[in-house]
Amino acid sequence: MSERLQHYLVRATHSLNVWAMLAGMVLVLASLIGNVSPLPEPGKFATFTSIFGLWLFLVSFLVIWGLLLEPIFVSRAIATLHLVLCGLMLFRVWGQPDEFPEIWVISGICLLTYVRQHWLLARPALPRERQRTARPQVGTTEAEAQNSPESRCCDVRRPRIRFAEVAGMQAIKDRLLAAGQEVIQGGQSGHSPRNGILLTGKPGNGKTYLAEALAGELNLPFLTLTYGDVASKWVGDMPSRLPLVFQEARAHAPCVLFFDEVDSLLASRETANADGDSIKAVNIMLTELVDIRGTGVIVVAATNHLDRLDSAAVREGRFDFKIEIPPPDAPARRHLIQSHARGPLAPSALTVATDRWAGFSVARITAILNEANRRPDRSQSITYDDLQVALRTLQGRAGRFPENTPTLDQLVLASEARTRLDSLAHRMARIVDIEAMGGSVPHGVLFYGPPGTGKTLCARSLAKTARWAFLPVSGLDLLSNPERIEEILDEASELRPCVVFIDEADDVLADRRMSQTSVVTNKLLSAIDGSAGRIPDVLFIAATNHPEAMDAAALRGGRFTEKVAFCLPDQATVLDYLHQWQQRSKARMAPDLSLVETAQQLAGQPLANVQEILQMAVNLAIGRVPAKTGLAVVNARDIDLAMAQVCGE
Repeated sequence: MSERLQHYLVRATHSLNVWAMLAGMVLVLASLIGNVSPLPEPGKFATFTSIFGLWLFLVSFLVIWGLLLEPIFVSRAIATLHLVLCGLMLFRVWGQPDEFPEIWVISGICLLTYVRQHWLLARPALPRERQRTARPQVGTTEAEAQNSPESRCCDVRRPRIRFAEVAGMQAIKDRLLAAGQEVIQGGQSGHSPRNGILLTGKPGNGKTYLAEALAGELNLPFLTLTYGDVASKWVGDMPSRLPLVFQEARAHAPCVLFFDEVDSLLASRETANADGDSIKAVNIMLTELVDIRGTGVIVVAATNHLDRLDSAAVREGRFDFKIEIPPPDAPARRHLIQSHARGPLAPSALTVATDRWAGFSVARITAILNEANRRPDRSQSITYDDLQVALRTLQGRAGRFPENTPTLDQLVLASEARTRLDSLAHRMARIVDIEAMGGSVPHGVLFYGPPGTGKTLCARSLAKTARWAFLPVSGLDLLSNPERIEEILDEASELRPCVVFIDEADDVLADRRMSQTSVVTNKLLSAIDGSAGRIPDVLFIAATNHPEAMDAAALRGGRFTEKVAFCLPDQATVLDYLHQWQQRSKARMAPDLSLVETAQQLAGQPLANVQEILQMAVNLAIGRVPAKTGLAVVNARDIDLAMAQVCGE
């Protein structure tokens, strides 16, 4: 029965109920006013044609339709019948209460029954009654009981989208459609039926959206279930509800049954926190996934954590189709940018963003455009700079620098290192224009030199000068936790443009001929190369004190192509540093202390040592200040003592 026809029948039944009650009232009033007996003489055909007989016909008609449509109408019909019979009996014995006491009692019971039925039907059901204690009424078929709103475990709806609404991703759509059609055929081709489509991939790439689009493309009902739909605080409740989900899906077959975040329902039974109910739920799910084959129900499940699923769930026979949902391709990215932009979009912004946002998730692209739509001047076209500002706003605190991080022009550097770093910062800051002119930013840069020469500080300053995000990690961290390689790569992809700084890189990028950690080295090099293509706008900077110990494959072109040497500072470099230090320090140099001689004395020391020597000299000078408001004056002896303590000379 179609939903439209059922809607009209329900309205007709309500109207019949109202007319039946009015007919009963007319009968009673006619009997009172005209002194007409409500019951005709026995044996006459007038019994059926009388007003009372007509009323009985209407009530019978009502009861029949109530049985066919919804159980609730049966209760309403019986309540109406009780009310009218109550009035008839009271009329027959009116004025003779002593002669017919039993009729008065029956009439009172009928009246109380009507009041009770009216109250039960009028009051709203409690949530727990709707979800847990609903039972089929008398005359309700099993299918009707399962399809009633009170007993549904899944959200059942007609899909709102089809594959035509999904831009790009043609290969994924073809695979989904082929899998869905094979499940619907149910082994008609002579092969054993297959079922179970497992969608994997990173969050925000539209797994749920594609599942609903598959249902729309096949023109099937879409049933969705999450862990919250079956979870319960009562022991044993969740395992008892899971079979109802599959029963409901069979009742709607052919259909698409979608499990969102299925790792919460099929979590590995070997985990330490797996309780009895969780293990039972997994066992029931595994059994039902096998039994539902060939029923016309397409089972689709989505997870962001494939490694958390029970090993028995991912094997063939339960999920025969495993499809990874990647980030949107170029046509999909272009459509997302165009469809979510509120206002004119500069053509160059659309082209550049489409090219450079490879790897961004659907959710991230949507969020960037929503943020860009909040720009103050909405009359102007959205430029790529506006999109970059929106991207930085969304990043929040991620990839930020310490508050005291200087820019490159505030650092004291050797002339050769400064030239290389300034050139790199210029290309990074204007990467779109530079690439348009045929230039490029390297995928990797090696900072090498003695300890304390400022490699880490320069990496932070470079990122800050170019306004790129900064993600630091040490080689030892990657060795102790190889999974961190993928995590840092995913984070850098989301924070683009981003600098990934690997400190003490010789630990993880050591020569593999003499290393016990070559597996981790291979994994890092593969991640830098990009198995599915390099990630745009991600710069890897590796810092090492021992470049000769690094693997030759890491230093070749295409990986850490550009190399910047950090040498020990000469006298001129130290003198520049002393001038800057004197300007920002609260202490003063003694009049007889020559900065040139001090620079000559400290030349050859790493700038980290020079900084600590000057700080130690200030501390020694403060020890001679008698009052708190005095001024510390550093003399030549303070420099000598500080150098002896810091350098051990």
